[in-house]
Amino acid sequence: MWKTTNQNPKDLIKKISDPVDTVTGCMFIDAVDFELPGPLPLVWQRTWYSDSRVTGRLGHGARCSHEMELEVFTEHGVIGVVLADGRAAEFPKLTVGEEYFNHQEKMLLRRETGFYCLFDTKSRYAYRFYPREDSPTKYQSKTGRDTG
Repeated sequence: MWKTTNQNPKDLIKKISDPVDTVTGCMFIDAVDFELPGPLPLVWQRTWYSDSRVTGRLGHGARCSHEMELEVFTEHGVIGVVLADGRAAEFPKLTVGEEYFNHQEKMLLRRETGFYCLFDTKSRYAYRFYPREDSPTKYQSKTGRDTG
């Protein structure tokens, strides 16, 4: 279903001198290219997983922190979200007005009319996902700072 990695770079990967998971052999690179301070700071962060089967805008296995996606898998009754670090989170299929809290990721997904809203309780960021023109089941993110 999803072609992302299941690795959590900050918690699971055990490194020996190079960024290599000693159990699986998966290589992982996490880099911040630049940061711009301000009321809504801009951070350009990218991650790369050698075991990822995704080819994103930055190439094989590489993702930018602003390259989040949501896809509805109607046949499985689930919603998949590719997070900022390239991992996938799963939510149940929602109808308009419904919401679900993913306890593992500490994120709340809510379905609104015409879009989905994902709230990250750790960073206090909210992400809105709007339908892509090329697919009725795929959504692209728009980012904004939570003011609540």
